[in-house]
Amino acid sequence: MLRPFLTACLLTLAAGCSDKTVDPDQQNTSALNEQSDWPTLALPIAQTAEMENRIKEHLANMSLEQKVGQMMQPSINGITPEQLKKYYIGSVLNGGGMYPGGKRQASAEDWQALADAYWLASMDMPEGLPAIPIIWGTDAVHGHNNVVGATLFPHNSALGAANEPELVRKIGQATAKEVAATGIDWNFSPTAAVAKNLRWGRSYESFGEQPELVAKMTAAMVLGLQGDAKSSDFLGQNRVIATVKHFIGDGGTHNGDDQGKTLISEQELIEQHAAGYFAGLSEGAQTVMASYSSWQGLSMHAQRYLLTDVLKERMGFDGFVVSDWNAIGHIDGCTRDSCATAINAGVDMLMVPDAPDWQNTISNTIAQVKSGEIPMSRIDDAVSRILRVKLRSGTLFVKPSLRSNDNNKKYLSTAEHRQLAREAVRRSLVLLKNNASILPLPNKANILVTGNAADSPAMQSGGWTISWQGNDTHAEDFPLATSIYKGIENAVHNAGGMVSLSSNGEYQQKPDVAIVVFGEEPYAEMRGDLQNLKTLEYAREYPQALSLLKKFKSEGIPTVSVFVSGRPRLTNKELNQSDAFVMAWLPGSEGAGIADLLFASESSKSPFDFHGRLPFSWPSQTCPQQNGQHAKPLFPFGFGLTYSHPTETPLFDENYAARINGCNLPDQLAEVATHQYKGSDISLHLELKSLEKFPVKDAVEWHGISASVERNELGEIKNMNLHWQDAPRNNAVIQNGKTQSLLENLAKNHALQFDLNIAQAATEKVWIRMECGHLCADQLEITEQLKVLPLNSWHKVYVPLSCVAQHRTDLAKINSLLRVDSSGNFNITLKELAIAPAPADAINLCDN
Repeated sequence: MLRPFLTACLLTLAAGCSDKTVDPDQQNTSALNEQSDWPTLALPIAQTAEMENRIKEHLANMSLEQKVGQMMQPSINGITPEQLKKYYIGSVLNGGGMYPGGKRQASAEDWQALADAYWLASMDMPEGLPAIPIIWGTDAVHGHNNVVGATLFPHNSALGAANEPELVRKIGQATAKEVAATGIDWNFSPTAAVAKNLRWGRSYESFGEQPELVAKMTAAMVLGLQGDAKSSDFLGQNRVIATVKHFIGDGGTHNGDDQGKTLISEQELIEQHAAGYFAGLSEGAQTVMASYSSWQGLSMHAQRYLLTDVLKERMGFDGFVVSDWNAIGHIDGCTRDSCATAINAGVDMLMVPDAPDWQNTISNTIAQVKSGEIPMSRIDDAVSRILRVKLRSGTLFVKPSLRSNDNNKKYLSTAEHRQLAREAVRRSLVLLKNNASILPLPNKANILVTGNAADSPAMQSGGWTISWQGNDTHAEDFPLATSIYKGIENAVHNAGGMVSLSSNGEYQQKPDVAIVVFGEEPYAEMRGDLQNLKTLEYAREYPQALSLLKKFKSEGIPTVSVFVSGRPRLTNKELNQSDAFVMAWLPGSEGAGIADLLFASESSKSPFDFHGRLPFSWPSQTCPQQNGQHAKPLFPFGFGLTYSHPTETPLFDENYAARINGCNLPDQLAEVATHQYKGSDISLHLELKSLEKFPVKDAVEWHGISASVERNELGEIKNMNLHWQDAPRNNAVIQNGKTQSLLENLAKNHALQFDLNIAQAATEKVWIRMECGHLCADQLEITEQLKVLPLNSWHKVYVPLSCVAQHRTDLAKINSLLRVDSSGNFNITLKELAIAPAPADAINLCDN
């Protein structure tokens, strides 16, 4: 529920806002001193003198080293229990794709055993120092999705379509039980983003595009995870600490760019993007995660005004703020292992997952405190907040395996939880078309099922499933899941009908109906952004479904489309070829929930009706407007048909703009300039794991890798030599002078090309990539391509920009032309870097 103060607050803020895009460099920063429109929240948990005195006693007995250790959060891949004890670490996390001992199929007991080991280490303190339990965080964003065998609930966009706070509360409670069953006590959920642009790859993590909807669902999820803040059940057995994230404005970035710029006024930030935080905090959410995005030209992790002045002082939040994954390394003047700016801005806990980064962060932070760069009062405030949250969660002071007699594997994917997940699937499905009332289908019919998502628990679960992106899973990762096809098969066979599965739409006997289940391949943040030449048009990226639908139409076979996607896409063509069209979102492990609505019972009626309503406007054009919205959507926010009110849907316009060059370029391009990188246009540096850079003026050597440059008579770089000598894995980076868009070059099929001379063949693997920011690009391995090149001779080589784009690189913001990554022994010289059409005689490094 929404507490009374919050409801009044949201009604006040719902007065509207401007669509005007604001240039951060032109903002009137004097407005940052005015806080009148940020509310003071009526938070449900009052501080007590007893607890605050206990916090003060702890602080008085803690060394600086122990205080700073409490502020660190390494990953389970980066720290042992022994190290945790040595450095007084306050928290650990498991990122997407991290498991106890690296074992993907780890059991609940395996997870719990590691939790016990960390907890015991945290409580084994030297005499005189207080024992402070560890807190373990995880991204359980649609159930306990990192654990094989857990219940996978629909993602948030589906729950927004269901629009049932009580259902979401139950899902939060079930998720908390499964998380607690593995010994973990903190969930990085819910996402309070209001997604304004469907090009954003995290749209499915949002409950919808309207603040009021996001507020209701955020509050309900916090309530389910933590329990009622006014009851004795709050953070009790089988509850976990909640996190509202990512503070603030990540759903409103320019062009839907993950980690991008939120170019809006402060008033719009409040009216359109703050409601979920007001709601979640009003239900007692104990932690807030800062956003990768920026506002007013400043990273959110460096925003003292918003993190401290607004969130903590104005709104009254007394829990703690945690940074996102390595986010401190992307603040100007910071590295991944040193960032006084973030701490001074109000970040209380630093998520620094890797070793030796977190060890270096500890030593650097201690030095910054001793030098006065970070005030001791700021450290004490951060640690006080962390201690306050830990003390409020009384179960933290009990070893994980002893917190409940029932706290074991039996809570994973129980029949009750799976039934709840199946109900959530039913309640979230949105019926967009049902001409001639073809649905519900007779369950004794001859049904053909086809499409790329028909028999794929991975596709119906999406990103943040077992691994980070969810795109590298296998059948054994879903031991209890029911695919959409299996759900249909069970429903039809149980009624005496016929059903068959076809990968290409072929059949032996002509079916009565074809159900085409299609959707997006799994993705998570950044990989899912519709960048470069991509648009919202589904058929352009995934043409198979439209081909299947046209085939069945030509054969006189009625078709039902089931669209499996975390967000709406432009699907006019697919809608026109379908007799019925259902938006299934990312339903998770319980694919049978789709069959529940598609088929009639013996009475020729479905036992269920469609309930879901669109939480996002459905696009009618290939690209959204600048503010992310469509002037006239195909279907408006809140649209959804039902069986009880039959409606005929007309044909939709298919003559929309093609936007062949994507959403950021016109279809017709003038002659596109090539780029020759010489002299002062480029620089070379070695880059450490912590993102610390060593510029190469003439020659530099570090840990087995050396780099040197040869210059011409003007002092400009002529060529660059990179030499790995029994080296650990290290990077050499050739950086362009400023961030550059290569979208036009991509549209014209240009390539990155350079001359390469190999003096010593690589003894280990070699990767290259262009760079566009934090976690913005995948590497391309070129080991095999290099093996065939003769040594000690020059070769013209190239990488098509289309290949670069396929490796998740946003070519609109290239800041490094080439990163070369290797280890062992390897010696190369490079020169003549350019972006231009590939020479006919050059060697393609992207060829497999």
